[in-house]
Amino acid sequence: MLAALVLLLIGLGAYPRRSDLDPRNRFHCGALTELANFSRFAVTYMFHVCPVSPEVAVKKSFLVLCVITAGALAACSNPNADWQKANQQNTVSAYQQFIQQHPNDARVQQARNRIDALKDEQAWTAAKNANTLDAYQQYLQQEPNGMHATDAQDKVTSLQSDAAWQSAQSTNTAAAYQDFLQKYPNASQASQAQEALKKLTGYQALLASTRSKALADKLAQRLKSKFSNELQDVVVVPPSGKSQMTEVRSAPMTEEDAKAACAKLKKAHQRCSVVKSVS
Repeated sequence: MLAALVLLLIGLGAYPRRSDLDPRNRFHCGALTELANFSRFAVTYMFHVCPVSPEVAVKKSFLVLCVITAGALAACSNPNADWQKANQQNTVSAYQQFIQQHPNDARVQQARNRIDALKDEQAWTAAKNANTLDAYQQYLQQEPNGMHATDAQDKVTSLQSDAAWQSAQSTNTAAAYQDFLQKYPNASQASQAQEALKKLTGYQALLASTRSKALADKLAQRLKSKFSNELQDVVVVPPSGKSQMTEVRSAPMTEEDAKAACAKLKKAHQRCSVVKSVS
């Protein structure tokens, strides 16, 4: 094919005949020097027609060869065949190459969509393989509207609730379990948190009962200042149901803590009894 191109160029006057050679036009023979590496025909023609190989002709001959090569490549590029090839490879680089080769093709937007889908799938696979909070958060940052955004958010919530549950168990206080339930009411550990909270806050120390709200407030202040370590806190519980009595109680605590608090208060001649917490 290259030899045929040489003949075509000669016919069009791109290369001179032996009788037409002129020192000013010897660059034509330099082009054949480049083509001699690819075609025996070009070599034979060069030695018969161009006995001298001038250096001046190299750049101009190379430009002619580039034009021919570019035209041949463009002619060989078929949009349908390239699209089929991109689909078979189904990679980001394959679709990017199709867009570069055929920027005005009707399937360019489809190629871009497939690139986005492939990148989304790659990011999701990486997040699943890592299976960490940071990995799923990174996926959501990269693909906020991705196909797996909902799954990623569920994973984030699950991992966060697991970490919070471990922290609550380690702290093992009513405040810790209450905070966990407030943040993750639908977590798989919610029932466990409620049970733990019930054990920690299921009982109180009943300190006094009176019909006077003012007297109850006064007693609560006195007992709080005197037995703050044992009672944790002192609260005034208003009448409920048929009862008309206002009660003074300790903060909710475990049954064991309520019994221990009452034992200390009784030694100080303070009335105290263990009762279940007000729900």
